Amino acid sequence: MDIILAYARPTQVATTVALATNVRRPPVTFAGRVRDPLLLRQLLLVQHQVAAAANDAAWRTTLDPVVTVQPDQLVIESYSSDGAVYARLSAALSAFTDIGEMQAGSTNIDFTWDLAPALQALRSSHPTRLTIGSAADAETFERTERVAQLPAAWVKGLLQVQGALTAHPFTFPVRPVDLASVITYLAEHTPKGSPQGIRYEFVPNAPIQIVLEPWEAHFPLRGTQYTGFARTVRLWGRQRLALLRGVLPYADHVTVAILGRGLPHVYICQCGPYQFTLAVSGWTADDWTMGSGFDLLAAFTGATAERTQHVYQFLANRQTARREEIALGTGIPGTEVEQALFQLSRAGKVLYDPLNGQYRARDLFAEPLDLATLFVADPRLAAAQSLLEGGQVQIQRVSADGTNARPVTRISATVHDDSDYTVMVQLDENGRLRFGRCQCAFFRMNTLTRGPCPHILAARLAFDTPTAAATGPDALSITATATTDESIPF
Repeated sequence: MDIILAYARPTQVATTVALATNVRRPPVTFAGRVRDPLLLRQLLLVQHQVAAAANDAAWRTTLDPVVTVQPDQLVIESYSSDGAVYARLSAALSAFTDIGEMQAGSTNIDFTWDLAPALQALRSSHPTRLTIGSAADAETFERTERVAQLPAAWVKGLLQVQGALTAHPFTFPVRPVDLASVITYLAEHTPKGSPQGIRYEFVPNAPIQIVLEPWEAHFPLRGTQYTGFARTVRLWGRQRLALLRGVLPYADHVTVAILGRGLPHVYICQCGPYQFTLAVSGWTADDWTMGSGFDLLAAFTGATAERTQHVYQFLANRQTARREEIALGTGIPGTEVEQALFQLSRAGKVLYDPLNGQYRARDLFAEPLDLATLFVADPRLAAAQSLLEGGQVQIQRVSADGTNARPVTRISATVHDDSDYTVMVQLDENGRLRFGRCQCAFFRMNTLTRGPCPHILAARLAFDTPTAAATGPDALSITATATTDESIPF
C-alpha cells in the first residue's frame, strides 16, 4: 500500500513547535501557547522514539504520525516500523492558552529523525507555541514529498491495535514508581535462558503482581487489591516498556489494560492535561498480523453495513460520544452499536479511549482501504463451518453466568473431527470470545495466543446457528450459574 506524504515545509522547533501537515489531505490547523513546554517536550520525544525509523529503509515503510484536531483536544498517533508499538498522545485544550487558529480534522505530520535534537532545546523558561499546519505554508516553503510504501502486514497490525483497544480490556491502576522499578530491573539484568515473558499474577484478595521471567522476580503493585478468580496472564514485548522511562516521572497515575495471554497490553499515563497511551504487542513474533487470529475473537454477527455507516455518520457529526449515547441517538440496539464501532475502529475510522469509554471519529488514512484483502477469511473458520455442516458438532450445555461484572455465556460442546474433542467456549454480552478450551494439538501448543482452533470456532458457530447443530438434552436451557473456574477470562 503506497501513501503519498507531502509537506509545504519541514517541521520546525524554536520558540514555536511548528508541526507540518500533509498537504495532500484536507487542511487541519491549530495554534496555541503551551502552558508547560518541558512536559510537552518529554512526551513528544517519547512519541518521536516510536515514530522515527532508525534507517531510510524502515522510514519508507512507516506512515508519519497522524494528528487529529477536535474541539476539546489534540491527538497524535504513531506506530513503530516493526509493528510492535502503538503510541497515542492526547492533549486537552486546557494544556494551552491564547488558542487561535483551529480547524478540526485528521492529517499526517512531518516527524523526521532530525526533530529529536530540536525538541531537546525546548525549555520551560521560554514561552513556547504549538502550531499544526498553516494556510500560509504553501506560499512560504518549497514542498517536499515522499511515498510511504506500507506493507499489508504493517497496515493490518495498526488496524488490529485499534480494534484491540475496543475489546474492553481488564484495567487496574498502577503507581508510576512500581512500573518504573520493573523497567529498571529489565535494564539492569540480561536474561540467560527461557522463558522471557512478563507475567501478571492475580490472586484473590491480594495485590496484583508482575513477575519477570526467567528470574522469577516479583513486583507487587502496591495499592491494588484483586477480587476476581485466580489467574495468570503471560505477555510479551516487555523490553518495549522502556519507552515509558521518559513518561513515568511526569505521570500522576498509570492505568494498565490487559486483554489476555499474548494479546496487546496497554499502559495509559495521565500527565496533567496530557494522556500518553502505549500499546505493546507481541504480534511480530506470530501470525496476529499475517493471519486473522484477532478477528476470530470478535463477534461473528454484527451490525449491517447500512447501520455501521449510520453509526459512523452520527459520530462524525458529534465528534465524540459514548456507546450508550450513540445507541440512543441512532435508535440502533447497543450490542449492534458495539459491533459497528469495533468494525469502524478496525477500519481506522474511529478512535477509542478505554478509560472514559469515549469514541471519536477520525480517519487514519485519507485513501480508502481494501479491508476484504487485508482481512482475508481464515482457513480455521472454513474448517469450523465444514465441521458444523457435516453434523460433527453437538452442543451439550449452555449456561449464563451473571455473577461477574461482565456477564458471560458458557457453551460446552463435543466436536467430532480426527478425534472426539470436548470444547468449552465463553462469550461476553456482545458476542466476543473471552475464553476457549479444547484438547486438540493446536490449542495445546498455542492456547489462544494465535486465535481459537477450528473446534472452538465450530462450537461457537453452532451456538450462533442452533438449528445447524445437534444438541444435548439440556443444551438450550440457559441458567444462571456461579463458578470457581480459574480459567474464566476478565
